[in-house]
Amino acid sequence: MKKRILWIALAGILLGIAIGIGYYLYQMNQVPELPSLEEEKTLASNGVTDECTEFSEAYAKGLVDLEVLDASYEEKIITPNTTIKTREIYTKCGHTVENVIEVSENLVNKTKEEFSNEYIGWDVDVFNSEEVILSRKLDKMCPEHYILKEENEEIVIYRLEENGNLQYVRNTEITTKYLPETDKLALKNGIKATGKEQLNRVIEDYE
Repeated sequence: MKKRILWIALAGILLGIAIGIGYYLYQMNQVPELPSLEEEKTLASNGVTDECTEFSEAYAKGLVDLEVLDASYEEKIITPNTTIKTREIYTKCGHTVENVIEVSENLVNKTKEEFSNEYIGWDVDVFNSEEVILSRKLDKMCPEHYILKEENEEIVIYRLEENGNLQYVRNTEITTKYLPETDKLALKNGIKATGKEQLNRVIEDYE
C-alpha cells in the first residue's frame, strides 16, 4: 500500500515538472504582437516614443545635422586632387559665373570649418575630398558683358561696365577692310557678347 502511494506521489511530481517545462517552452516560442497603426498613433499621442522615433522627429525639425554625424566616422578634408569650384550669381543681370580654383598648398588637409574661414562671405554648398563648391550672390552686373567695335579699321574689345561706360580690354588686330558693309555697320554700332565663350565665337566669325 505504501509503495503504491509513493508511486502515485512520484507520478504527480513528474507530471507537475513536465507541465512546468511545457509551459516555459510555450512562452519562449511566443512572438510578441506588434502594435497596430492605430495603437502606434495612440502611443505617440500619449508621448510614448522610442529612440528611432525621437531621432526621426529631430531630423525632420532640422535639429540633427547628418553631416556632423558622418564627420564623427570620417572627417572630410581637402586633398591636392580636390576640385574647387566657385559660383558667383549676379542679381542685376541674372548671370552665373563659374570658375575653378587651383588647390594651393595652404588649403591641403583643411576641414570644412577651416576652409570656410578662408572664404568668408561664401556659402559652402558641397564639401568632400573629391569636390568643393562655393557660391555667393552679388548685387551687381557680372564682368562678362563685352562690346566689339571697329576702330581704325580693326576690331577692338570693350567691357561694358554697370554704369554704362566702356572699359578697354584689347585690340584683336583683326582688320575690317574686307568685311561686308553690313558687318562694318554692326561693328560701328557695337556688337554685344555675353561670356567668354560667346565673345570667342564672335571673334572667330571675323577671323
